[in-house]
Amino acid sequence: MKRILLFVLCLSSLYADAPAVEQPLEESQSTLALGIDVGSPQGVNLRAGFFHPRFSLVAGGMYWSSENYGYEGSASFNFFSSRNFYQGLGVVAGYFSNNPLNGLMSNFFSAPHTNGAYQYTYVGPEYSLYLSGFTLSLGVGFGSGDYASPQIIFHFGYLFRLI
Repeated sequence: MKRILLFVLCLSSLYADAPAVEQPLEESQSTLALGIDVGSPQGVNLRAGFFHPRFSLVAGGMYWSSENYGYEGSASFNFFSSRNFYQGLGVVAGYFSNNPLNGLMSNFFSAPHTNGAYQYTYVGPEYSLYLSGFTLSLGVGFGSGDYASPQIIFHFGYLFRLI
C-alpha cells in the first residue's frame, strides 16, 4: 500500500510542473487566412477561410481551363478552438468539371469516353482541422454527375493567417 501511495505521489509531482493547457479563445478573436491546398475539388486549390471560436467558413477552388475547374465551400461548427487550433464538424458543398484528356494530368489518366468533361456536384458532412496554419479536411460528398456517389472529399494544405 505504501508503494502505491508513493508511486501516485511521484506521478502527481511530475504533472505539477506541466505547462498550462492553452485556453479557448474569447468570442472577439477571429482569424482570416488565405492559402493553398491539395485535394478536392481540383487537385491544387486556392483557399480562403474565416475562423471564429464557434464556427468556420472556408471557400476554395481553382480554374485551370474551360473543362477543368472546381469550387467548394464549407461551414463548420467548432467544438474546440484556441489561437492556433480549430476543430469542427460541418457541411461541405461543391462542384467540379474535369476532362482528364485535356488538362494538367492528361498523361496520367485515361478516360472511358472522350466527348467532354466529367462533372460532379456534391454536398455532405465534413470534419475539419486547423493547426498553426496547416489544414486538413475529410468528408463524404453525396451528389450527382459522371462519378459514382458518394465520393471522398479530402484536402490538406497551409493557410497564412492575415489577422
